[in-house]
Parts: sequence; structure tokens; C-alpha cells
Amino acid sequence: MQNQKALKAVQDKDRFCRVVSHELRTPLTSIIGFATMLLDDSEEPLTDRQRAGVERIANSSKKLLDMVNGLLDLSRLDAAKIEVEPSRIAVGRFLEQVVDSLRPLARDKDIKLSVEVPSDFPEIVTDQRMLNQIVVNLVSNAIKFTPEGSVRVIARRNGTSVHIAVEDTGVGIPPEDLPFVFEEFHRSSRPGPKPPGTGLGLAISKRLAELLGGKITVQSKENIGSTFTLVLPITRS
Repeated sequence: MQNQKALKAVQDKDRFCRVVSHELRTPLTSIIGFATMLLDDSEEPLTDRQRAGVERIANSSKKLLDMVNGLLDLSRLDAAKIEVEPSRIAVGRFLEQVVDSLRPLARDKDIKLSVEVPSDFPEIVTDQRMLNQIVVNLVSNAIKFTPEGSVRVIARRNGTSVHIAVEDTGVGIPPEDLPFVFEEFHRSSRPGPKPPGTGLGLAISKRLAELLGGKITVQSKENIGSTFTLVLPITRS
């Protein structure tokens, strides 16, 4: 009886998240689209004051849309609605492509972004879409929390598993926050303005890593930097 109640609660939560996500995503996408049109209109350009207001609208809408998509991902993970589709992946080429897509973010902050993968690194068998989401989350987070310096993506083999480490020279994580970094909506206790974000990226990445038969670990020192390491089996059974 208790199991049936728990299952119904999960199903109700999943149904609620799907309905709400659908109802919110459509108007949010429209708001972002119209705001972008106003910002890009060269025939009737906005005044500086108008541009600042429309940019705030667009940025806030994008943040809300990211949160909605994150909640939907978590709902699917809770309800086991995400299927793993393994394929063979050349890790070096894959990581180069992911990092290249994020170079504009690093360039805006004058951060050196690099990839280090041995030439004889083995191919792995796992879900490429999920792996991409995890690595993008880890690298974009590293860039976000690194005011200056570098972000390195390092791959190495350890027996039957591969380790993909994202190492930064950023602000680091306070010791009291380390046990909670993978919790949903967790934000740093460090005083001062908080970087933009939904607080869902690491929680989703952790769940996806577990779905792929792996895990994510973290090491960090304040004002020195952080290293998030994704550990995956070479072949996902």
C-alpha cells in the first residue's frame, strides 16, 4: 500500500511538472523571441534606457526557461523517463567539440580554456547526449566561477573507468558548502552577489552520471580553485 502511494506521488509530480513546464515554456519562448527582435531591430533602434529594460526582460526570461527545463529534467529522472542510448565516443574529439562551443564564454572573461587527452585514449561506450549535458554543465560552471586564470579539461584512464576532470583557478567552494554542492537549488553561502544560475545544473549532472553507471566527485579550496571529476565506466553495461 505504501509503495502504491509513493508511486502515485511520483507519477502526480511528474504529470504536474510536465503540464506546468509546457504551459510556461511557450510564453517564455515568445517573450525571449520578441525581446530579441526588439534588440536586433536596426530600422527602429531602441534608446539606451529602452535597451537596458528589454535586456533585463530577455535575461530574466532565459533564467526562468532554464529553471523550467531543469525541473522537467529532474522530473523525468525521478520518474525514470529518460532512456540511455549508448554509442561509441572518441573522447578527445568529443571534448574538443564541447570546449570549442564554450570558448566565447571563456574569451569574454579572458580565461584560458584547454583540453588534455592522451593520444592513445580509448573510446568509451555511453550516452553521448547525457555526457554532453554533464560536461557542458561542469565546464560552464568552472568558467562562471573563475574571475581570471584558466579552466582545464583533463581526461585519463584508470583501469576499466575514465576520469574527466574539469579544473579551474576560480573562487573555490567554502568548506561548509562542499557537502551540499550537488543538492537542488543550492547556492553558495559566500557573501556578496551570486553568479547567475538556477542551482540545478550540478544536481542534474550528478543524477545523469549515476544513470550512466558513474559518479562526480569534487575537490576545492577557497580562492585557489575547484576540480570536478566525472568518473564513468569505459563500457556502460
